[in-house]
Amino acid sequence: MNPYVIAGMLVAATSGAAATGAEAMPAACTAEHFAEARSLSQLPTAVAQTLGRDVPGLEDIADRGGRFNPTDVPSPGLPMKRFTLAALGKDCVLVVIERGGIAHYFSLLAFERTGPVWRMTELGLLPGPPVTLQELLAGARK
Repeated sequence: MNPYVIAGMLVAATSGAAATGAEAMPAACTAEHFAEARSLSQLPTAVAQTLGRDVPGLEDIADRGGRFNPTDVPSPGLPMKRFTLAALGKDCVLVVIERGGIAHYFSLLAFERTGPVWRMTELGLLPGPPVTLQELLAGARK
């Protein structure tokens, strides 16, 4: 195996509970009160569509617990990513997406609403899937 791949996997596996990334938490997300969402159907339509909901093929997104491609070898008809958990606020939605492949990771995204438009910000990676709303928020705020 390539030593750079191994080094990258070790960094991802040993990082703390916080999201690691270059983007800061959007202002609308810092003062929100959140409710937990455990299904894509609970997300605002525009957010779910941005994530790939109902997009045919590999760009689609599986719902929580649904079948997806966990490896780099795509299975026909299965998406490459899966919804894990979300925090719903009035003007902010925080979403964790699981992505398959050799680097298998959990991506934390923030959607900030301004009027009718939702703007997505990639906050970084989580070392594992949050199980509760509190775990998701703790990872996002560190």
